[in-house]
Amino acid sequence: MSQPQYTKKIGVVVFGTDQKGDGFQEDTSTIEVAATWARIRLRHSPQPGSDLLVFNKENGNQAEFVFEAMAAPNEATLSLRDHSVDIWQLDFGLPPEPVPDERLRRHLCCSHCGTRESVALDQDALASLEQTGRLMRHCPQCMESTEWRVEGEPAVAAAPAKEEGAPPLVAAAPPPPVAAPPPPVAAPPAPVAAPPPPVAAPPPPAPAAPAPLPQPEAAPAAEAAPPISWADRRGSRRIQLRTRARVRRAASSEIVTPINVSRGGIAFESRAAYELDEVIWVAMHYREGEQPMETPSRIVRITRMETAGYNYGVSFE
Repeated sequence: MSQPQYTKKIGVVVFGTDQKGDGFQEDTSTIEVAATWARIRLRHSPQPGSDLLVFNKENGNQAEFVFEAMAAPNEATLSLRDHSVDIWQLDFGLPPEPVPDERLRRHLCCSHCGTRESVALDQDALASLEQTGRLMRHCPQCMESTEWRVEGEPAVAAAPAKEEGAPPLVAAAPPPPVAAPPPPVAAPPAPVAAPPPPVAAPPPPAPAAPAPLPQPEAAPAAEAAPPISWADRRGSRRIQLRTRARVRRAASSEIVTPINVSRGGIAFESRAAYELDEVIWVAMHYREGEQPMETPSRIVRITRMETAGYNYGVSFE
C-alpha cells in the first residue's frame, strides 16, 4: 500500500552541492510531498546519492534528504534521511518507524564561524574527509556552504606525490668558475660632430578649442535590495512558543528558555560548558515543584557566542 501524498506547493530553501562540487542555495517550492519523500522543483543538478538540506519556510522545520534522480527537467525526487523527522507537519496517517542511522559520527568544526557539530557521515563523505582533511557542507549558523574540518586538527597542505620508481634527488654539482674577461681594448677617438642646422622659428599657436559644455550628472543607480537573511527568518518562524525547559546532566541541571523548538530537538543558550555527543535529559514546559517527563537527548551542535556562553543544538533521542 502506497503512503499518502499531497500535491502541494510549499516554499522551501534547498542547500546542497552540484556535480561540479560547488555548493548552492536555491529558493524553490515542492510539487508533491509524502511522509518519507518529496518531489521538488530544482534548477541545480546534484550528484545522485548526495545529501541535501531542505528548509521549510512555512513552519521553520528542516531535514536532510537524499537526492535520488531528476524525475523530469528541473524536478528532483528526494528521499527523507530520517523517517522520524516531521518537516511538513501534514497528516500522513500512522507515523513511520524510525530508520536506525548506522553512519559513523565525526566531530567537525566550521572554518568560518567555529561552530562544532557531531555529524553522521556516509562512506563517500568519510573517504573525502580522510583524503583531503576537509568537507564542504551546510552550516546552520552561517546559513551557507562552508568548509568543515575534523575538530582539533589544523589545516595541513598535502605533500607532493612521489613518482614510483623515480631516482632519489641528488644535489647538483656547483658550476665551474667563470674565467675573468680580457682587458678592454682602447676605442678609437670619436669623429667630431658637424655643427647643428639652424633652428626654424616655431609656428604661431593654434586658436584654443572652445570649452566643452557641462554634461548633466548621471542619475545614481538604484541600490540593490539587501539579501534575505535566512538565519533571521528561520529564527522568527521557529519560535512558535515561549516556554521553559530543564536541562539535566549527571551532576547538575539548569532552567533554560529554548530559542526554538521542533519535533526533533531544541536550541538554547547557556554559560555552562557541554560537550559534543554528551547525553542530557530535557524536560519541556518545566514548572517548579512538578515531576516532569524527561526526554533523553544529545548535544549535536555548539556555537560560541560573541558575548559570553554558547548556543547549543540538541537532538531528542
